[in-house]
Parts: sequence; structure tokens; C-alpha cells
Amino acid sequence: MDITESNFEAEVLQSDMPIVVDCYTQWCGPCKILKPLLVEVVGSAEGVRLGFLDIENNPNLAERLRVTAVPKVLIFKDGEEVSAMLGVQPKKKYEEAIEDVMSSHGHEHSINHRDEIMASEECGCFYCLKIFAPGDIKEWVNNDAACCPHCGVDSIIGSQSGLPITTEFLQKMHNCWFKGGNE
Repeated sequence: MDITESNFEAEVLQSDMPIVVDCYTQWCGPCKILKPLLVEVVGSAEGVRLGFLDIENNPNLAERLRVTAVPKVLIFKDGEEVSAMLGVQPKKKYEEAIEDVMSSHGHEHSINHRDEIMASEECGCFYCLKIFAPGDIKEWVNNDAACCPHCGVDSIIGSQSGLPITTEFLQKMHNCWFKGGNE
């Protein structure tokens, strides 16, 4: 998706999921190398979007975002810039930046989420790393935050969140929120 001065507010700042913005120019050689790499990395991540900002066609937005050199990759979450990388980086660096944002984004789906959990096909606990059906949940905190049927901790996300319910993703969330892994 193209990001422009006219759609930046709606597509980036008001986005309900994190978005990676690739700032580029048509003549930039490294930008041409980066684009397919970002398409691959973001395409393999669930719950994140990708947009492209041509800074020559959107100079006011480029100035607002402090883009003075390209390629520059910005990651936004909840209307805020949370990560910036200048130049072409190794694929792993982009993957890690997106994983960090997604792990923190996932926590928002573990509170005030009863309807989302009950509409999910499966749920996962990012404390004990168990995956289970929503019908297995028997306890709720304040009638709106699910407690894990295995460990009792209210660290549950559901597939309806758009986040991957996999042991690997749950482990990343665990590491983000409980520091030090699941001993």
C-alpha cells in the first residue's frame, strides 16, 4: 500500500495493527534491494501491515517524519513511531524489530477481551505456553480477562486477535512480559 500525505493519518496513525513504513525514492538503488526483502519479512508475519512512502512525492510528510536519508524503515504501533532503521539491514534485524513490536502488541489482546477470546478458534497462554480451545476457559478476572485453564494466569490471547497462536510466538511474548523465559 502506498502511504501519502493524504492517507497517513488513516492508514498509519489510526491503524488497528502495527505497520512497517518503507521510506524510499524511485532512484535509490538500496531502496530497490530493500523493498522485496520487506515484502517477504512482513508477508511472513501475522498481524502487521506494510506501506511504502515515496518521500519525493510526499515531502511534507518526509519532513514531519524526519526522513533525511533513504532507505529508512519506520515501524508504528498505536499511532506512535516505535522503531526506525536507516539503510539496508540484515533480514534478521527487520524480523526481530517486528517480533518485538508484535510481542508488545499482543499484550493488549490479553485484557478486556472476552468477546474476542470467545470468537477465537484457539487460545494460548504466554505464561505457561499452552494452547487450548476457548471453551476450556473456566475463570475470568473482572469478567473480562481470561485465566489460563492450565496455570491460572491471566495471560491469554486468542486467534481472533490476528496474532499467531504458536508456541514460538507465545514464547516471544513470555520473554517480553515475564523476562527470562519459561523456566
